[in-house]
Amino acid sequence: MNPAFQHTGWWYEYFSGDSLQISAVNEPLTLEAGEYRLYSDEKLGLPWWLTATETFVAKEDFPFVLFPNPTNGNFTIHFKNSMKNLTVEIYSISGQLVSTYKDITTLNTAEIPFDGSPGIYFVKVSDGQRAVVRKLVVQ
Repeated sequence: MNPAFQHTGWWYEYFSGDSLQISAVNEPLTLEAGEYRLYSDEKLGLPWWLTATETFVAKEDFPFVLFPNPTNGNFTIHFKNSMKNLTVEIYSISGQLVSTYKDITTLNTAEIPFDGSPGIYFVKVSDGQRAVVRKLVVQ
């Protein structure tokens, strides 16, 4: 594969953190079937969801469902039990915090207004002691 680097010099693979010295911009790379790499000429830190230090609990301990998913914007979070003092954070695929909703108390459902651009987001729901992340697709 010819990655067509924009210039020679050091390039950094985003997910692994490996570095690569490029001496010719048309230098080919060999990838396995289905393998992909993302290179940048600046070393970038990984988003929080790839370097999380929080302890995330199993889904059964903090069950909820997002719907509709995919959505055109607003969505609902349905909980198995009533919940108090929840925080809902929505992150972009790049790990940027897009929206925060605090102090949510609900018997079973919470309506979340969201007007994000089409793409993939991560919805983090936490109660101060537990946190779970679910993927949300906006069409």
